[in-house]
Amino acid sequence: MKFGKLLWMFNSSKVRASKWGKKYKVKTIIIQKEEEAKFLYKLASKYANYNIVELGRKYGGSAVVMGSALRREGGTGRIYSVDLSEDHYEFSKEFIRDMGCLDYVELIKSNSQVYPLDYEINDVAFVLFDATHDYDIMKEFNVWYDRIMPNGYMIIHDYGMEKHEGVTRAVDDFVVQHGLKISDKVGRIAVIRKLK
Repeated sequence: MKFGKLLWMFNSSKVRASKWGKKYKVKTIIIQKEEEAKFLYKLASKYANYNIVELGRKYGGSAVVMGSALRREGGTGRIYSVDLSEDHYEFSKEFIRDMGCLDYVELIKSNSQVYPLDYEINDVAFVLFDATHDYDIMKEFNVWYDRIMPNGYMIIHDYGMEKHEGVTRAVDDFVVQHGLKISDKVGRIAVIRKLK
């Protein structure tokens, strides 16, 4: 599915009018801004034959954006979407399925700060970090960084946001500790490339 067909997810009145909005009484499906989601779509398209890890799923909007890219490209990769919360699991599963992306998305109920031992996730092109919104995100970095393939990416949402200043501090500390740098910034997303 082309990115343009996903734009309704950014319009709260269209979301409320959708069958998911009516059934689950939600006002929004995706937390990212349009420019951030478009970036994720393009990155997922580029790495459609590799695996992607999403930490923090909520309603499944980002999983649908990236899953749509994999589907459009005919990719062999999968999205491992990790979230501990039971609150939105049924909604996100139904939404991802109805949007035609469930064949590309594996929903994992697990703490994002611990590697899910029931899974062997290899060839990870990038990890989207959007589960922990304070300095404890550093625990996720330490768990998932080594799983990213060389020249893969850490994609960290909420970077530079005042209300999530712990995320910004953790990112800044992590890049210094590992001799890395923020290679790009898209809206509230910091992009870090893994060099080796």
